Formats: sequence, C-alpha cells, structure tokens
Amino acid sequence: MQTYISDAERLSFARRRDIADGLEWLQTYHFITAMLASIPMFQTIIPHHSFPAG
Repeated sequence: MQTYISDAERLSFARRRDIADGLEWLQTYHFITAMLASIPMFQTIIPHHSFPAG
C-alpha cells in the first residue's frame, strides 16, 4: 500500500506498533475489496480477483 501513498511513513516490522498497524490496514483492504467484489459493476473493474460464484 505504501507505494500508492506518496507521503506515507514507512512501516518497520521491527516495531510492534507498525506490525499491528500493517495487519489492520491489510485486513481493512481485504474487507473493502471483498465488499466491492460483491457488486457486479466492480467485478469487471477490479483486476486479478477471483470472485465466488453466486
């Protein structure tokens, strides 16, 4: 994610707080991506994502 946020402070996995923050952001990212994937319009926009049937 840091690649897309130009002024982001780099995470250091030597710091426990950064590890916790990184995992929280990753979980949020996957939650939002899954939510968007359930909307048909976004299924053709979000690349490289396999969508569950149904």
